[in-house]
This record gives sequence, structure tokens and C-alpha cells, in this order.
Amino acid sequence: MFANYLKIALRNLRKYKMFSWINILGLTLGLFSTILIVLFVREELSYDRFHENADRLFRVVTNSKNAGDSISRLSTVGAPWGPMLTSELPEVDNFVRFRKVRRCLLQQGENTFYEDGGKYADPQIFEMFTFTFLTGDGATALASPDGIVLTASLAEKLFGETPAFGKTVTINNRREYVVRAVIADVPGNSHLRFDFLLPYEIHARTHAGWQENWGMFNYHTYLLLNDNADATAVTKKIPALLSKHISEEWSADLQPYLQAVPDIHLHSELSSEMDPAGMGSINDVYILSAIAILILIVASINFMNLATARASTRAKEIGIRKVVGARRVSLIAQFIGEALLISFIALVAALGLVELSLPFFNQMLDKQLALNLFSQPDLLFILLAIALLTGIFAGSYPALFLSQIRPAKILKGGSKLSSRGSNLRKTLVITQFAASAVLLAGALTIYQQLQFINSKDPGFNREQVIAIPIDDHTIRRDFDGALQRFANTSGVLDAAISSGELAGGDWAISASYEKHGQLQEGTFRMLSVTHNFIDAMEISLLDGRNFSLDFPTDAKEGIILNKQAADLLGAENIIGKPVALPGYGRQATVIGVTQDFNFRSLREHIKPMIMFIAPEKYNYFYLRLQAGDISETLDNLKTTWATLSPNFPFAFTFLDARLNQLYNNERQLGETVGYFTILALLVACIGLLGLAAFTVAQRRKEIGVRKVLGASVFDITKMLSLEFAWLVVLANLIAVPISWIILNLWLENFAYRIDIGGWIFLLSGGFALLIALAIVSAQAIRAALANPVDALKYE
Repeated sequence: MFANYLKIALRNLRKYKMFSWINILGLTLGLFSTILIVLFVREELSYDRFHENADRLFRVVTNSKNAGDSISRLSTVGAPWGPMLTSELPEVDNFVRFRKVRRCLLQQGENTFYEDGGKYADPQIFEMFTFTFLTGDGATALASPDGIVLTASLAEKLFGETPAFGKTVTINNRREYVVRAVIADVPGNSHLRFDFLLPYEIHARTHAGWQENWGMFNYHTYLLLNDNADATAVTKKIPALLSKHISEEWSADLQPYLQAVPDIHLHSELSSEMDPAGMGSINDVYILSAIAILILIVASINFMNLATARASTRAKEIGIRKVVGARRVSLIAQFIGEALLISFIALVAALGLVELSLPFFNQMLDKQLALNLFSQPDLLFILLAIALLTGIFAGSYPALFLSQIRPAKILKGGSKLSSRGSNLRKTLVITQFAASAVLLAGALTIYQQLQFINSKDPGFNREQVIAIPIDDHTIRRDFDGALQRFANTSGVLDAAISSGELAGGDWAISASYEKHGQLQEGTFRMLSVTHNFIDAMEISLLDGRNFSLDFPTDAKEGIILNKQAADLLGAENIIGKPVALPGYGRQATVIGVTQDFNFRSLREHIKPMIMFIAPEKYNYFYLRLQAGDISETLDNLKTTWATLSPNFPFAFTFLDARLNQLYNNERQLGETVGYFTILALLVACIGLLGLAAFTVAQRRKEIGVRKVLGASVFDITKMLSLEFAWLVVLANLIAVPISWIILNLWLENFAYRIDIGGWIFLLSGGFALLIALAIVSAQAIRAALANPVDALKYE
């Protein structure tokens, strides 16, 4: 019986070639989109699950209440937190702290290059996290202060084919480290990425004051809980332990909690992440999963539409089968079998398309996705299940609809079937074009939000500004001299220095102040700058004055607040107000207030910031260049740099490019949604083409009669086009509220966002209607131009 069903299915594929190809093409594009999205979603959901202790690993994070109503959500805590929690909580087996290694110069023989992927880590990292050792072992890798751990890629870059173990690497022309271990590259599905590790002890020696500072939130701290520990119960104990080491007022403003490591990549929207640009979003996973389902539904709808439309052509076949004894269940099996055959043919074609397009898809999303079905049996099972469910879903209604036809009615010559099939086809057309309109509106909204981000004034002039990292310690001995040399370089308008990048390079620290007669404490963002930084970046001063060399006390006592910080401290009589910075042992005085400026992503509200002068924190030169021949100016700067730091290569980044990197995820999502929207529209149009062609074919005699009676080509085209046009208009009306709700939920991720305008729905709906009319009109015009004699000659 199965062989008979297969023979009939193949015969029908050959007999109805056009509709077979339309079904196969539509399902192929639907499955192609779904497979790509499945690979992406599968990768996103697998982050950090390769660690053997994944279910016991947690990161210590905290919400810090600022003075006022704002909350800073921090992924970092103070250096003492990890050791304290491990020693005082029996549920905690171990801890490890990470601190980013600033970009440094690596040297091995004549091989010299900058590297930005280093981390300081406690030696017990390898007791907690699972990494594959190629040489060396975890017990000794970071046990000594002169050790370094390299990934395989970096080891090859430094040493080529020569074994790296036991060799030395020079960092910043100052200190040599011995390679104690080489590990396999960190898997791409990890939020904890690095190219090399240095012992935490090295960092602790140079930042001894931070190691006992509970409020210097600079460290990503992870805990390994024991097998029986409950993370929620441990979280509840942390505030009481903290209150033993910090003031009760401050402790009351902190809300520490434990964040499961496998949840970090998709569920973390905190400040100071290790790799902000590489963080994912569960919303993106939901969006792309919904798109995959929508496209599959649209492709399946095409199958249903064409199958029910062709019901009359197969009615006699069904009637004869029933007369000779075929039961309804066997007919249902036959039609679902035909749908499954088409679905699995489409799956094979879709897998071929995926293999061809994966390089482009990986480049667009900055991923390393691969289709390895034989080494990933779970993936093969998922794809087979999708094809199976798609075939059953697509073939279920046609099977039920066609199998219920009464043979007596058909064999007596009745060819007019129930109107239910026609109503279903209309409903399905509305559904697929509503889905397409939702996707179009989504693509337009994401594009608009990105345009808004790129055009929004950040509060400083980002144009023609380059940032040069300060890697050479010889420059730190004479910052003023280096600034003067840069300022005098041809093509440079102004030069300044800051402690961090204006793209999230600030840090958090507590500050205490008096407000309404009471001493209060809050968390502020901090930025160390030179006297002329505010002028060089063209940040507006709202009150007071700028830092000035005419006031020697500014270097030790003066601070400038942004407006957010000034509002928290009490905007009235703010100039001259004292503020204590216990982390720096400073009693400071407010000398000025600037406008708010976005020193972080537009996903976050502007936080209260304090700027002060602390040369030991300086890390970046900021140079504003003249418009014109930028390449000539860069050559001049390279010459200047060679005189300032002959042992370090000249390297820089443009500030606007660095700021744009903050929105890589949104940009990638926008491109992805755009491409899949095109695919969804293409699938819907393919189905509409087939349905329009069939409808026109079924009404050839009617069209012939109308032409004989005097109907023009325009009249016939309008008649046929309007039948589909109102369906698309109705689909757009249904799509508007759905789109509005979904898009507003997505825009809630941004502190600064666009308002969704009605033009987005008009444009997306109008575009879908235009395409539908073009397809239907083309078929209608073709039929209207045909000779009516050809349609009526057999009457």
C-alpha cells in the first residue's frame, strides 16, 4: 500500500508540475529560513553549558541604588566580595575574580603586535571552569606570578609551529612571562572570552588599595556552589554578610544576587559586561524564532491553498476511490503522504541552500555556525521533526477536506464543491499577508531605531575624534609634554586625556555627600580627565567653571558633575558643595556642572557621573582632527608618536566607529529581520502567484463570456484584482495592532527610542498590497488578453 501511495504521489507531482514546483519552492524557502534560525537559536541557548559545573556556577552581581530613584545594575563587585562569600558561606566551594587586561603589546623575538583579549584571573579558575589543556595543567598554570596561559590561536600567532610551553613572552617591553599552559581556543558559545590569562596576583600588586575596597566595583566575580546549595537561599544571606563590612546605609542601597552563568549571555542587561558587543538577547531569540514559525506557516498555507483550490480537479479521483472501497482514513494517509513527500524533498533542497549561505549568514551575525548533521544527531532529529510536522500541518486540512467529498455528488456530474474551501483560502491568504506585514513593519522599525541612534546628539562632538590607548609607561611620566606635542602636530585641533573610552570605559564608585541635612551615600560613574577634556570634547558647561591650571587645588579637590549627578546632590547651591570619595581618600568640592552626555549605550539612561583629575588613571589620548586630509594628519601623528613612544606601534580608533560598535546586536538583528522578511514576502508571493494562476484558469470561460459581451481588459483585470486586494487590505488591518504591541515591547530595551509612527504601517501595508496587486494583475491581464474563442470553442 505504501508503494502505491508513493507511486500516486510521484505521478501527481509530474502531472501538476507548476503547482508541485510552487509547493516545493515555497516549502524549501520556509525550511531554509527555519534551519538557519534553528542553528542560530541552538547556538544562543548553548552558551556556557559546556562547563562541567555549569549548573553550579554563578556570578555575583548587584543593583545599586543611586541617590534618588535611579538604579545602577552592575555586573561587577568589589575585590573583597569573592573571598568573603567563600569563607563565610558554607554553600560556596570556590570563587574566581576577573579583571580585564588593558590592551598590551606582546613580543616574542621579532614578532610584535597589540593584543586586547587578556584577563587577570585567580589561579582557581580551572577548578571551576572547563577548558581543554593542550599543554600544562590547571593546578600550576597561574600559580606563580610570572606565568601566562595562552589560547592555541595566540600561541600559534606568537610562536608559529614551535611549541610555546616553557617559552617567554614580553608584555609592553617591560616584563617577561613564562608560558605555563596552552589551552584550546575558548568556544564561541561562551560569554567568558579571552586570548590569554595572567595571574590575578600581578594586578593585585599594582592595585593594592582596591583589594580591600568594598565599593570599587571593578571585578567580575564568580562562585562555585556545592551540589546541595540553593542559589536563592545563598542570595538572601549576602546582604547580612555585607553589612558587617560596609555601613548600614550603603548596604541598604545594594541588592546583590547570584546570576546563573548559562543565563548571562541572553538574560543579562547589566553595566560593565566583559564583552558588551558580544552579549545576546533572549528577545532576539524570541523574535527570530517567531519569524521562523511565521515563514513556515506562510509556506504551509501555500500548500493548503493550492491543494484546496485543486479539489475539483481531484474530485473524480476521490469519488472513484471511495466507490471501489477506499476508506476515509486511507485517503487521509494518501494526501498527508503526498505532503510529506514534498516536505522532505524541500528539506533536502533547503539543506543545500543552507550550506551555500552559511558563510554569508555567519559573517552577518559574527558567528561560527556549522551544519554537521552526522556529528550532531540532535540537530538531525530536530530538522527531521520540523519537516515531518510541516508536512503533516500543510497536508492535514487538504486531506480532511478532500477525503470528506461524497462520491455520489461528484460522479453524478456535480463539480461545484462546498464554499468552505473558498472561505478557507481567503482566510489563509489573509493570514500569510498579515504575517508578512508584521515582518515588514518590524524591519522598518528596527531600521528607524538604528537611524535614531546614529543621529542622536550624545552631548559631545564625536566627529573627527580619534582615541589613542596609552600603553607606554614612559609617556605617563610626562603627560603634559605628550599632550603639547600632539596639540602642536599639524592637523590636530585639540588634545586631551581620559581614564576610559567614551563608549562605556567609565567605572563605578561610591561617594558620600550631604543632602537636606543628612549624610547620604550613592553610586556614581567616574571618569578621570585632563583640565581641557570638557572643552576638547565640546561638552557644554551649565554651571560653575571648568578645571583650570590657575587653580592648583583642582588637581586634588575639584570635581565636575553631569546634570544627573547635580540633580541628585540637590541642584541649588551646588557649586562649592563637598563630596567625599572614600575609594580615593579624597574630600572633593564641586566646581562645575556639565550637560548630560551619553558615555554609554542608548539602551541605558544617563547615569550620574563625577569627573576629576587623577593622572594615575589616564588611559586614552583624545585628539580632535581638522576636516580635510585625515590620512596626512594620521601620518603626522604617527611621526609624533614615534618620538614619544619609539618602542610601541602607533594605533588608534575613531570615536564614532567605536560608539557604533555598541549597537552591533541591533544592526545584526535589523539585517537578519530584513533578509527573512524578504524571504517571507517571496514565499507569500509564490503562493499568491499559484493561487491567482489557478483562479484565472478556473474562470477562463467566464472571462471569455465577459469579453464577448463587451468587457474591456481593464474591467476584467479590476474584477480579478479586487478579489485579492481586499484580502490583503484586511490582512494589513489585522497586522497593525499585532505589530504595534510587538515592536513596543522590543523598543522597551532602549532608554532612548523612537515613537512608532503610523507611516510605518502604511508603508509596510502599501508595499504588501502593491506586490499582491502586481502578481494578480499580471495573471489577470494575461487572461484578459487571451482570445475568448479558445475558452468557448468547446461549448
